[in-house]
Amino acid sequence: MLRIILISILLFPQVLIGQTFGLFGNEWVQDSQSYFKFYISENGIYKLSFDNLEAAGIPLDEINPRYLKIFHNGKEIPIYCDGEADQIFDKQDFVLFYGKYNDGTLDKALYTHKNLLCVLCNSRFGFSHLQLRFPSLKVFYIPQSINAHFFSPPKHKEKILAFMSRKREDDLKQVLQNLHANGHLMGWEIIDIEGVGPEEVAGVMKKSKIFLSSASREGFGLPAAEAMACGCIVVGYHGIGGKEYFNAKIGFPIEENDLIDFLTTSTEVVQNINKDFTCYDDLSRLAAKEIKEKYSVERESELIISSFSEVSMELLSLDNRQNQS
Repeated sequence: MLRIILISILLFPQVLIGQTFGLFGNEWVQDSQSYFKFYISENGIYKLSFDNLEAAGIPLDEINPRYLKIFHNGKEIPIYCDGEADQIFDKQDFVLFYGKYNDGTLDKALYTHKNLLCVLCNSRFGFSHLQLRFPSLKVFYIPQSINAHFFSPPKHKEKILAFMSRKREDDLKQVLQNLHANGHLMGWEIIDIEGVGPEEVAGVMKKSKIFLSSASREGFGLPAAEAMACGCIVVGYHGIGGKEYFNAKIGFPIEENDLIDFLTTSTEVVQNINKDFTCYDDLSRLAAKEIKEKYSVERESELIISSFSEVSMELLSLDNRQNQS
């Protein structure tokens, strides 16, 4: 019997298909305890404030901060909890820790397991990476789909600049502060779509003229693609994986960590739109068209079916050879 395992690695989401696997790295989880997952994109020192933890749904009024723990790859890592002496997590308290991004170490055994049949990958970056790392592994590239029912260009746009603050929040703050300080955001509405559902995200993107991309070490970079599908002018980081669609022909991609270019390009784009609101309409129409054609639900469905059919035929052939021997 086959079992499908869905996993999500920071750089490249994928589906692995194979016969039953053993346990790989989750043995440390205890069902009697509560766990909250958060993501980081780079190695470094991180700070979790009261607001960060509360927004994640952690019941801080029920927790003694002395018992807070952070795990990475199943191992507890050292943390510093400021204000834990009173055994109450107050508004001014915070947690400091050195975090490492997920490099996929625990998943290596999956890719080399004898019962693994194939991997379905929705990122060209992940597809290329897996082919280089595991040359004998069968990998299918199945483009990420974007639902045109929600994400499609409207007839009219408004003077709205949208962004998602989940990643590179400091860079976004600098870009917005620079635009505001120089008087370029007069008459603009600024909307953060972090933490809202897909329908609300689509609603904001449909109205927005500009979307600031803060992608970081992405497998694909869905928000920028969804914004393009809604006819937004997208300015910002491509996040590596986003380079498969985010190019200068249909947007304003910024190389990783090039904050100066982000500041300069965002200023130029907003200034031009302030002078002529329709100046980038041809670009946005082309972007929406390309995203719709490349990442349709229909194309994704067809490729999933063909991939499963190919793997099923190989499995049947293997079973027949084993029965004959």
